[in-house]
Amino acid sequence: MTTGTACWIFGDLSRTTYTDEEKLEAIYIVANMETHNAIKKSEMVSAIKWLLKEVRGWIPVDERLPEGDQQLVLVCMKDDSIDTAKYSPYSKRWYIGSMCSVSDLDELDVIAWQPLPKSYKVN
Repeated sequence: MTTGTACWIFGDLSRTTYTDEEKLEAIYIVANMETHNAIKKSEMVSAIKWLLKEVRGWIPVDERLPEGDQQLVLVCMKDDSIDTAKYSPYSKRWYIGSMCSVSDLDELDVIAWQPLPKSYKVN
């Protein structure tokens, strides 16, 4: 990735056209530039907030639900148990483990979710 592309991505990390890996690479490149004259303070603050959100991991369900239909995620229940699940924004239902549907979020007691990590790749 070029420095110019990194600065462009860094300028608006809310864009969905770039992957999280590309955003992290852009942040790394910008952070390692010798000077930061072209980078606005608001962009630096935005990058820090984005990183903190990504590092935090768990996203409370009352803050946000998964957007993509049939996206497999980790869910945490009130009893501290963790499972994999899919959430359908169309039917507003969680599909847990064995893919049985639970229509009421309260029945399931899901309190938070997070995307699954990327697969490990041997170099």
